Amino acid sequence: MRAEMYPLVADIDCRPIVYLAHHKKEYNRMLKQPGCRPLYCLTDLPEKKIPLSKEDHVSKQVTIAIQQSNLPFFKKKLFRLWMKQAVKKLLINIRKLETIFDRHPISQTLYGSTVNRHGGLVTTYAQVKNIETINYQHGILGELGHLPVNADINFVWGESHVHYLNSFGVSGEKLKIAHPKFPKSPGPFGKQNTSFTKKKPSVLVALQPLDETFNQKMITAIEIAARQMSGKVSVHYKLHPDHPVNCYNHLLQSNESHIHPHGTKSLQELIHNADIIITHTSAVAYEAFLAKKAVAFYSAPTDIYYLSGSPLFIHDFHSIKKLFTNLAGNAGYHENLLKRAFLKDSHTEPFNIDDYIT
Repeated sequence: MRAEMYPLVADIDCRPIVYLAHHKKEYNRMLKQPGCRPLYCLTDLPEKKIPLSKEDHVSKQVTIAIQQSNLPFFKKKLFRLWMKQAVKKLLINIRKLETIFDRHPISQTLYGSTVNRHGGLVTTYAQVKNIETINYQHGILGELGHLPVNADINFVWGESHVHYLNSFGVSGEKLKIAHPKFPKSPGPFGKQNTSFTKKKPSVLVALQPLDETFNQKMITAIEIAARQMSGKVSVHYKLHPDHPVNCYNHLLQSNESHIHPHGTKSLQELIHNADIIITHTSAVAYEAFLAKKAVAFYSAPTDIYYLSGSPLFIHDFHSIKKLFTNLAGNAGYHENLLKRAFLKDSHTEPFNIDDYIT
């Protein structure tokens, strides 16, 4: 199981689980959880030898794929070099996985559904070994977060996600519904902070990890509006777990703006204290709707498959300034936003992933 997903199974008894961190930062963070044992770091595992003929076969297949492709960037020398280096690193990680799978009798794997090299590596490796694989929805929603559906069982948060994936041809037999749980930000929805006294409308901005340029553009537009609304609106930026602690500090222009690195303050507390949450595609939006908080999407208007109604979209300084002006000048504005859009899914069923871990 991916180590950072430990909160998903923290309350499950009598099921032996091996936890795998994929980098030192994750490993050191999960060391603080006594129940997250045995815990390994992929980078520290010794490499088990794999027959050279198998590795040569992989290299030849990559070379053939590059040579036969008609895509222009496949012809670029820099891309071919990058591909060979990526394959070399991948083979090293496969040899490290061989070590841990030899050390423990693994019968299942549990990873997140967001497509990344770590989940893709472990899920594909396990399936080659005829080991059952489970993916659990988390992180970015939509095509980027859901597809491809490459596990035997895929847990999603509700019927809207099932219908969404069905529309891409995913078999319903692979999809199961589990109550939403957020392993990177554990805690109850709408956690109270009795020491918090709010004197002005508060905005929480949830940053996404994939595009630094996008985040810089969004923060800059928000900060220009926040500076012009100085003293009337406070802005709080929640960094993604993958963001360095001090990134984006230089972009702040308002004395009422604050950056919160991951882990320094409860996300549930930040959501509870906010009047509105701004995000692009982060799952924090889903958490906010569960906590009955208004959300504005920093994006051009688009269909959001898990929502009913008319979500609010902001995509430039002028729309942000209008939002802040309405928040500061109309005490009931965020309540009206709550009525504009809401989740299609009802979450009355208990969290049931433990029924599938054997």
